[in-house]
Amino acid sequence: MKGIACILVLTGHYLGIYKYAQSFCPSIHLIDAINKSPLSFLIDEGCWLHLFFVISGYLATKTKIHDLAELCSKIIKRFLRLAFPIFFSCTIIFLIYKFIGFHHKETSHLFQSIWFQHQYYSAGFTFKDVLLSPIKILIMGDDSLNRPYWVLAMMFFSSVLIYLINYFFYNIKSSSKIKIQYGLELAVIILCSFVFPILSAHMIGMLLSDCQEHYNQYKKFYSSGIILIILSILFLPEKIIESFIFAILIFLVPRLAWLDKFMSLKIFQSSGNISWGVYSFHWPLIYSVGALCIINFYSNYGLITAFIIGFVTVIFTTILLSVFFYFTFDKISSIFTNIIYRLCLKKFERLKK
Repeated sequence: MKGIACILVLTGHYLGIYKYAQSFCPSIHLIDAINKSPLSFLIDEGCWLHLFFVISGYLATKTKIHDLAELCSKIIKRFLRLAFPIFFSCTIIFLIYKFIGFHHKETSHLFQSIWFQHQYYSAGFTFKDVLLSPIKILIMGDDSLNRPYWVLAMMFFSSVLIYLINYFFYNIKSSSKIKIQYGLELAVIILCSFVFPILSAHMIGMLLSDCQEHYNQYKKFYSSGIILIILSILFLPEKIIESFIFAILIFLVPRLAWLDKFMSLKIFQSSGNISWGVYSFHWPLIYSVGALCIINFYSNYGLITAFIIGFVTVIFTTILLSVFFYFTFDKISSIFTNIIYRLCLKKFERLKK
């Protein structure tokens, strides 16, 4: 499901070349029709990004924290599990920049789209930027190397928040701790919904995971919670409402046999493995390979055909590069992270004694 969400984010970003254009002739009637219909969410990249974060929060909550040594080790592991792939992916993006180049500005004579032409990759970067990329992206929130990475600092922070909540409520002894935890999670979701909607989406994933775990024990309590959520919808931002809808759909998957069978198809399982690569590489490939396709095919085939060729090429190269990344650098990142995690856990446990 994460992989499908990332591919839909890719689609929304590529179609943004047209969706946010001030002038793009001739018009693409299919995209116009979808944009004006109730199905506009299908090509709304922001919508699918929130699905990705709901799933991420859901999976992060599955990590149970029993003691302080494990808490510290898990936070370090989470940082490294993001930092290593960031470094490797930024290295590949740097190579794309050096050997292919970003050509979005060269398309300015074909159509007017400020979103595509002027706002991204306006300046070059060096390998020093790549070396510092994990710190710049995860700690400083600098997304200049790859715009989709603007969410990763928030992902790291919200993961740490989820770990802290799990640790705290695992270690307190109270018959009402589950209800208190749900109340805290809902409070964070509502308070952050207008300022940090991505964090709220992550926390909705946590709330979903906890609800699934204690569903049979607190059915009546959930009923009142659902009523509160429905009432909250009256004043919550649209993206948070979408995140709650995604959470409900994920909650229903194992409870509806036909939906569970559908989501268990191999394509969904495989796409999840390459989700990091799809999310990392689609943006620079749109601005390099995609832009080159539009430029090179425009004169012979026309703008719409060149636009479609560029889209197909971006999809193909993104998936190909993501598969390569998964079986090489992502695997290496996972091995390094697990080794360092075990070393940290042993170190913290010795200090505790």
